[in-house]
Amino acid sequence: MKPSLIQKIKYRRGDINLKLPKSCYVAHGGIGTVISSRVIIGNNVYISHHVTIGDIGSKGINDKYASIGGSPVIGDDVFIYAYSSVLGDVVIGDGVVIGAYSLVLDDVPDYCVVVGCPARVVKDINNHNEGKG
Repeated sequence: MKPSLIQKIKYRRGDINLKLPKSCYVAHGGIGTVISSRVIIGNNVYISHHVTIGDIGSKGINDKYASIGGSPVIGDDVFIYAYSSVLGDVVIGDGVVIGAYSLVLDDVPDYCVVVGCPARVVKDINNHNEGKG
C-alpha cells in the first residue's frame, strides 16, 4: 500500500515537540522555515518564510560560537523577516524587528531593529511608548 501525502509529511517531520503560542504567526504555511523543538517563542511573534531558528551544534564554526548547544529564546511582539537565521544560545528581546537576510548570533536588546550578517542594531526603538496617550 502506497503511503498518503499526510503520512509522508508526518514521517519527514519526525517527533516534533515544538510548542508555538496561538498568537505566533508563521507566514506562507511555514515554507522553508526550520525551527528547533528546543526554541522558546513568546506571544505575538511573526515569522516569515525561509527562516531558521535553532541551535549551533557543529564544530568548525568560528570558535566563539562552536558547540554553544543552547537554543534561542524569543520575546514577545517580535518580527522575523524572510531568509533570516537566529542561531545558538541567544535571547531576542521584546519588540525586536529582525530584518530580512539577517544572521543573529548574539543577544538582541528589547525594542530595536537589527539587520545584517552578522546582525547589528541599526535602530533603537526603546522609547516605544512616546506619543501614546
